[in-house]
Amino acid sequence: MLAPITFWKRLCALHDAVAAGDECWNHVDSIAVPVDPSDELTFTKSSALFIHLFGAELHGSMMMLCKGTLHVLATEENCKLLEPLDTKPSTGPRLVLHRICNDNDTVTHDIVAGLLKDHGGRRVGRLERMHFHGMLAASLDKAIRSAGVESVDITSVLGLSMSVKDDHALTGFRRAAIITHKVLKHGFVRLVEDVFDQARSIPHEKLATHVDECCEDPSKVNIKLPQGHYESCYFPIVQSGGDYDIRPSASTNDAMLSDDVIIVSLGVRYNFHCATMARTFFVDPVPKIENTYAILMELQRSCLAVMLAGRRVGSIAEHGNAFIRQKYPHLLKFLPKSFGFGLGLDFRESSMILNSKNQRLFAPNMVFNLAIGFHDLELADEHKQNAQGSIRKLSKYSMLVADTVVIRSPEEPPEVITKHSMEWKDVSYFINEKGDHANFTPQGAVEGKSALVNSRLRERANVGNAERTNSARNEKQAELMRQKIAVRRNECRSSGSQQGLSSSHKNVAEVNAYHSAKEYPGDVPPSEIFVDMQGQTFFAPINGAQVPFHISMVKNVVQPDPDRTATYLRLNFFTPGQTLSKDAAPATTKLIEEHGQSSMFIKEMLYRSRESQRLTAAYRMIQELRKRFRQHAAKAAEEADLIPQEKLVKMRDQRIPRMADLTMRPFISGKKTMGTLEAHTNGLRFTSKKHEIVDVMFANIKHSLFQPCENEVMVLVHFNLRNPLLIGKKKTHDVQFFTEVNETDVQIRDPRHT
Repeated sequence: MLAPITFWKRLCALHDAVAAGDECWNHVDSIAVPVDPSDELTFTKSSALFIHLFGAELHGSMMMLCKGTLHVLATEENCKLLEPLDTKPSTGPRLVLHRICNDNDTVTHDIVAGLLKDHGGRRVGRLERMHFHGMLAASLDKAIRSAGVESVDITSVLGLSMSVKDDHALTGFRRAAIITHKVLKHGFVRLVEDVFDQARSIPHEKLATHVDECCEDPSKVNIKLPQGHYESCYFPIVQSGGDYDIRPSASTNDAMLSDDVIIVSLGVRYNFHCATMARTFFVDPVPKIENTYAILMELQRSCLAVMLAGRRVGSIAEHGNAFIRQKYPHLLKFLPKSFGFGLGLDFRESSMILNSKNQRLFAPNMVFNLAIGFHDLELADEHKQNAQGSIRKLSKYSMLVADTVVIRSPEEPPEVITKHSMEWKDVSYFINEKGDHANFTPQGAVEGKSALVNSRLRERANVGNAERTNSARNEKQAELMRQKIAVRRNECRSSGSQQGLSSSHKNVAEVNAYHSAKEYPGDVPPSEIFVDMQGQTFFAPINGAQVPFHISMVKNVVQPDPDRTATYLRLNFFTPGQTLSKDAAPATTKLIEEHGQSSMFIKEMLYRSRESQRLTAAYRMIQELRKRFRQHAAKAAEEADLIPQEKLVKMRDQRIPRMADLTMRPFISGKKTMGTLEAHTNGLRFTSKKHEIVDVMFANIKHSLFQPCENEVMVLVHFNLRNPLLIGKKKTHDVQFFTEVNETDVQIRDPRHT
């Protein structure tokens, strides 16, 4: 939910605009907007209004804004969510909550009819372009017909009223833009580079699915981000191979990725705020394509320069067409009619399309998606004479560059918040050249330097050759070392110094934190204890050299009482001849059994420092690393016999079957786990209110039981699984989903069920 101060600020602004009764609001006396009870992910104007005001969609609710009062009709649960907002300031409208029961249509209709009669006035503003389903929407329609009031459509003006964003909303848009940029960089570009570098094939659909998963869970590509709810605005669009569509309604096909011209579009929704961007990447491009891309960049910079507060929204398309008509008339027929659209909580604001017909004005803090592109450009054979790779097969190609921008002052160009490079050197790859690098000079903006950019993939290959040479040398030296060690072991065995190795020594899991010194972290200080959390090791200085120790060999860490001049830190290790505690890892035990008689072990080290902060920090980090290592080992033992499930295939082309407000057992966390159960192509997905996800594959279900609510207080579905799932921290073979059913006059503890 929004903070009360943000809620009242937005409510007062909306109330004052409606109460003014000007022409843009069609002189309405009040507005009434319901929200459907379904929680399906859709970008609708009604959901956007509720999120704008309350910070939540509040499914199955309705608001009526009248002169001096905002009436909200909602269930008991939603009303409790809104109660913290009921802190009316000294001036402004009142907030009145009306509790309704979804099972009593008559009472609900009477409440709606009474509000409309007493406060609705003669003209009621509604979202007439939308088709609502639900009891509140039906009651509102019936009440309007009975009262004989006039219903007025306010869809466009309502979107316009929310188009100017406050600081809270702009923060959400900027974070969504950061996530979008990082997913494109680490999720899409890196995968495409690996595909081309390894000469693999991948379908557009699979590539887009990977990007979509990264949008919903950025941690998959090691992106550390602030807390919040992440999801994809739309299924990412990946196109290549000559079949292109640069409209926002385009879709990804199942063709294989081609190494020619690749267009990708993606967007991320962070806490209901959307950001989107598109980039075009070129593989082995010919000079004709580079020249056209330089023109596209020139057009994009020119359009950004005129996106100023106070100008007409339609002037961007007019300026773009005039720019191309004057300087590059042969490209005019390839320009799209629209240059983008306004971004809001409902993603695409239909009243803020960047086409020449739009007469509305830019205002500071509006957010837009500026999309500049050329569609179905012709590539003649004469332009492909020296082409390499799949670019030779292209007869038509397209290019698109789109960014999320924030309008600023009348004198200052907009701020581009999706900061992914569009420079030619960052979007072009050369992987199929023959012979020496041929230089060619573009016609246009690029002058005074070669247009051929060294491929990052080729550079990486050259570095790899040198690394392979060094690796071969290191492997030879390691082999010689292993031979010497083997000789020494045989000598120890023959001399009787070794009493016999454990019968299980062949199964010892050797701990290799680093395979060579090249893998050491680059920021290890020369004379301090350094802890590498990722490598599960710490470096201790011995005679001026940093020596790594794996955390599994540490018995305990002690920080003795300091004296007047220094602080101490004692490190105790597992060694042969002592009783190993239960904290010792199995690999440590086997390692000591195998090498205890033939190798030297360090039992204890004591460090002294005059700066207490450094040793104290090292002590805490080593203790934290020991804790994480034990937790990881326990989790690995718990998951040892788990069988990985197949990947869930989501439905995209049809309505997803969904049941909301279900309780799951066993609980994922806390005392109760409630959420939504969805049915997809090959399994079920349960998403809790805390956005925890549990997938149950159809192929893993051994038995399924359904318990109707006959002589029972709940409807229950029980699944007995072939292979266990890890839910929370425990394995289970059984999963239940249920909801309670009660008589309408029985009040139970959970207010969502009456």
